[in-house]
Amino acid sequence: MTTQIKDLKYYLNLDYDIKVDRIEDEDDYMYKAYTKDLDSKAFYGVGASKSEAVESFEETRIELFEYYFENKISIKEPTRVDDSLPSGKFIVRISPILHKKLIMLSERNSKSLNAFIDNILNIYCATNEFTTYFFKTTEKKLEKMINKCETNINYRFGNLNDESESYVIPKKYSKTG
Repeated sequence: MTTQIKDLKYYLNLDYDIKVDRIEDEDDYMYKAYTKDLDSKAFYGVGASKSEAVESFEETRIELFEYYFENKISIKEPTRVDDSLPSGKFIVRISPILHKKLIMLSERNSKSLNAFIDNILNIYCATNEFTTYFFKTTEKKLEKMINKCETNINYRFGNLNDESESYVIPKKYSKTG
C-alpha cells in the first residue's frame, strides 16, 4: 500500500466549515470567523462584516499553514458529519385508533407526539441491541459451561457418548450410595 504524501497545496485546498459570530462591545460590534477544527485562539479572522471576517480568517489560515508545514507541525484536517445518514424524517401510516392512543400518551407524558414516538423508538432500539448482545454473550457462556461440564463428566466417568459400554457411577458421586 502506498502512502500519499501531502504537500502544502493539499492543506491549503482543504475546505473547513467556518462559523461567524457577531461580537458586541457597548455600541460597537464586529465579526469573528473561526472553525471548530482548528485552534480558535490562533486560527481566526475579524472584520466589520461577515465577509471581511471570513477573508481575514482565510489569510490567517494560509499564513499559519505555511508556517506549520515548513516547521513540520501537524495540520488538522476538517471533520465532516456523515452525509450518508438519512434526514431523520419519514412518514408512517398507522390506524386512527393507534394515532389517538399515541396522542393521549404523549400528552400524559408532557411531550410532543414527535418527541414521544422518538423516545419509544429509541427505547425499542436500545432494548433490541441489548437483548441481542445479551443472548449472544449468554449463549457463548452457556456453550463454554456445557463443554466444561462434558469434559469433567468424561474425565470422571469415561466417554458418555460411547453407548457400547455401561457405566457405574462411583458411590462418592451417587445420591443413593
